[in-house]
Order: sequence, then C-alpha cells, then structure tokens
Amino acid sequence: MKTFSINGCTFTDDGPTLTRWATHEWSDAPEWEREYLAFLREWGSGVDQFTFFTSGSTGTPAPIAFTRGQLEASARLTASVFGCGIGASALLCLPGKYIAGKMMLARTVVNGWNLIWEKPSSLPFGGQLPAADFIAVTPMQLRHLLAHSPEALLPVRRVLVGGAPVSDRLREQCRYLPVRVTETYGMTETLTHIALRELSGPEASEWFSPLPGVQVGEDERGCLVVRPQHLGPLEFTTSDAVEWNQEGGFRILGRADFLINTGGVKVFPEQVERKLAHLQERSFYITSVPDEELGQQVVLCVEGENPGYHEAEALLSAAAGVLDLYERPRKVLFVPMFERTASGKIIRKKP
Repeated sequence: MKTFSINGCTFTDDGPTLTRWATHEWSDAPEWEREYLAFLREWGSGVDQFTFFTSGSTGTPAPIAFTRGQLEASARLTASVFGCGIGASALLCLPGKYIAGKMMLARTVVNGWNLIWEKPSSLPFGGQLPAADFIAVTPMQLRHLLAHSPEALLPVRRVLVGGAPVSDRLREQCRYLPVRVTETYGMTETLTHIALRELSGPEASEWFSPLPGVQVGEDERGCLVVRPQHLGPLEFTTSDAVEWNQEGGFRILGRADFLINTGGVKVFPEQVERKLAHLQERSFYITSVPDEELGQQVVLCVEGENPGYHEAEALLSAAAGVLDLYERPRKVLFVPMFERTASGKIIRKKP
C-alpha cells in the first residue's frame, strides 16, 4: 500500500486516517495551514468532485469542477514527466486556497511523495530551502530567492516556476544556474501545467513543449486551443495569441483581448512588460488610450502617487532605451492603488 508523508507525519492511502489527522490539526493551525488541511480533509473524505475557481484577472472568478480521477491523472503525469515517483521529496510554499497549492497536495498523496510545507511568502523557507527533488514557485518567489543568494536553489533538483509570466531579466538569471529550472504554462481549466520550457542549462528555450498526450492548436483568432487528453475528452480555447516553431512548440505573444493596435502595428502588452520588468520598482502594466492619429496610444500605468513631471519623463526615457519604436509608451499614468484579484494579480483597467 502506497505511503506518503507531510511534515514528517507518515500516512497510507487510507482516507479516514488522513481525514482524522487533518481534522485534529485544524484547531491549532494558522489560517495558511488550514487551507492545506481543508483540502486534505476533503480528499480523505472520499468525495469524487472538487471545485476550483479561475483567477478572475479578466472577469469574475468562475467555478470549475473536476473529478478525483482527473486530479489523479494530472498528478501522475507530473510525476512521470519530472521523474518524481514514490518517495520523492517536495516543498510546498504556495497558498492552499488556489489550485497550484492544492495540486501539490494531490501530487503528494497520489504519488507517495514526502512533502514539507511552510507558510507561503515572497521568500520561501526564508531563503534556506531544504534538500528536495521538487519545488513549485511563482516568478516573484524565484526572483526573491535569487536575490537572497545565488546558491539558494542548489538544494533542490527541479524548480518549477509558473502562475505569472517570467520576465526577460529573470530568464537570463536562470540560464546558467546549475539547477534545472522549468517554466510552466497552464491554468485552472487544465489543472495547472500542460506545457513546459526550460529556463536553465543547454536545453533553455523560448518555446513551450506540450506534455505527453496534450494536443495543442489554434483558433481563427490565432489563440491557443488545448486538448489535455489525460483529463478526458476536453477542449479548452484560450485568449492567448500564439506563435509556433517547426517542431510544434509554441510561445505566448499575449492575450488577444489586451492587444494594442498602434499605427497599424500590433503590440502585446505582456511582451512590453517583460522588457520593462527590470526598470520598474513599482507595480505597473501597459495599456492604451484612443489616439486620433495612431488609433491607439501605448500608455504605462504605474501604481502609486504621482511624484511629478521629472520622474514620468525619466520612466519614458528608460523605457525608450529597451523598447522598439511602436512599443514605447507615449505617456505615464499614476494610479494610487491597482485593483487586484484575490490571488494578487493586477486587474487591468483602461484609463
């Protein structure tokens, strides 16, 4: 019978035992840990359907239901792709209220992993990662780990980074690391990752490769269509405009609904933001305003109070140094506070 462990407590796949443990630990646990325990209690109770919510970054969060079998299939595929079978060790530092954290728990139970969790923070495990085979982090967490110490990732064999775009600068930081760092592409609708690209080592690439059994294509808009066969006869059409290489790999240009057409040139805000990431200390995003001559004018929205004319001009000048002509913002708009989703993603607003 398969066993797994969580923070040193060993279990078999006997559901009631896991449920009793999670219920017992509930009373004294901090809120972040209760989120983990709630999922484990639900899993141990034997329910066959689990409900997750989309991020809500482009609208109201929507519920999506998956069966236990689908979660198990996704968990087994991850273990197979990354060579993390029974007895593998993993670190959990993602919030348990969202799908990325919950799927780390599902992978642990299904694959017989040994899991260590700690309170999610921008600097996971205080920058002192325990030795492990596997960790999943956000780009912000990865950035903070590398800033804390160039050797912060060395104890971990495989680092997955996802949940938000990886900036050009962060990709360059990862390229020569002696640790395997992999960027994921996925979403709630696909139970997290369905494609990968390496960020470090000789296999580093700009192109995502679909996981085994995942079929990808595009619709009439040029947006990615995903058929994750391990989850059953599903087809999901995204709003992510894609570009393809000859081997069937793809890269994301940006969301079709964010596209800016300025002077007849298509500009994807996400591509501009990746180029500017190392220049901005504040949160920001790229959007547009109507323009009589160009149709749409590229605008840089920065979070915080307006410090005055000179800083705005300095931002525009710095941006011009790294951007192509049509990508360059024509003005800077300061917004006291951005609206964000529950998971912290910025909700883009037109000025």
